Amino acid sequence: MKENISATIVAPKFEQEVVDEFLRDGYWVDWGGISAKGRNEIIGYGPTMGEIFLYSRDTWFGAPFVGGWRRKLLTNSLTMPVAMDLAPLDGTGRLNPIICYDLYGCTGTFRDPSGDGGKLAWLEPGPSPDVPWQHHLIGQIPALHRFRVGNFTTSGHMEIIGFPIVGLNGTHAVLPIVLFSSPSDGNSREKWPSKIINNGDFRFVHGVELIRGGNPTGSADALLICSDEGVRIFFYDINEEKWAWQTVGSGEGSQLERTGFKGSGDAAIGHLGSTGHDIVLSLEPFHGNTVCIYYATQGCSNLGSQWSRDILDVYGDPNELGEGPGHCVVAADFDNDGDDEFLVGLRGPEPWQGVYYYKIIDPVKGMYLKWKVSDASVARIKLIPREGAGVVDFATIGYSVKNYFEANNSQIVMHYFQKEGL
Repeated sequence: MKENISATIVAPKFEQEVVDEFLRDGYWVDWGGISAKGRNEIIGYGPTMGEIFLYSRDTWFGAPFVGGWRRKLLTNSLTMPVAMDLAPLDGTGRLNPIICYDLYGCTGTFRDPSGDGGKLAWLEPGPSPDVPWQHHLIGQIPALHRFRVGNFTTSGHMEIIGFPIVGLNGTHAVLPIVLFSSPSDGNSREKWPSKIINNGDFRFVHGVELIRGGNPTGSADALLICSDEGVRIFFYDINEEKWAWQTVGSGEGSQLERTGFKGSGDAAIGHLGSTGHDIVLSLEPFHGNTVCIYYATQGCSNLGSQWSRDILDVYGDPNELGEGPGHCVVAADFDNDGDDEFLVGLRGPEPWQGVYYYKIIDPVKGMYLKWKVSDASVARIKLIPREGAGVVDFATIGYSVKNYFEANNSQIVMHYFQKEGL
């Protein structure tokens, strides 16, 4: 484990605001941005009850209010909603939520995937504020658990790449990775054409993050994938005209015999302008307890970069299910110094709960600083750039999922970056 040092840097400061609390169901939080009236919107939900809520400071969907956040139920017609992304699909220019749902069978865990589940759909507002939003099916992959919207090939159309978490032939069977392409006639309300683009290189995928413009062979988007195999960059090789991947690292393997898990659970990629290094911070393995850093002597845009791995922290021991408290990682340049910082979200229980802020000083020398900036349970962190302010805020939702972990008080919390903190 590398040395944790002190430096002449003032601790980061975030002002916290509870948006909602004592949630019976908590897993995913995202930025709304769907009213075309600014950024004062958050979408939050959990998988058990399938209730997708919009929290807003605007009044576009109902009567005026005084202060605070107003909550509106968008829909409760999706069984077991999991991941979400946003894209403009209804022709108005606003963003529409895209959600994958219907994940597991009656036992409610990854050991029981629903053979006819794994649906992917987008939501469209009803004709009036009191009408539930309707959903339009994009497609289906059994056990679809993560996906991302982007431009991954040279097609020029909006694309979605979907990843199951488990296979129907076994929990750790190889997975079919599917590309959905928006219809050429622009009618996104119909099912989208789809095809399997990889069917033999990934098992037990948990974390999938977009690397915008990060394709090593061109200007298209790429994905950072966390799976049984560790951390990989997945992309379409324009020169070879085929899908390819580049290994960042194989992840954590020492816990396999005890827990049944290996590799990586979630990660984020950032850049240190001061050293020229691209760095990846990874939580390992699945629902893991180990925070690792990977650093490349060349940027991730250079195919074949060599990455080194060091362990920064270990948060507690795996529980009786073989799981640790770690669930998510994000990266952003919070203090505007040209270097990305990282937020690591821990779901709990205490003392391994909350958000840790990592500032990497020198990855080669193992120099970094960290602060705990939130105590609430975290299933998901959503970065929210503050419009016109050059500041990045973030939202969190507490982890409350039956058969896994249920926080004592699952909350949705806004964290506002305070410029005077640095």
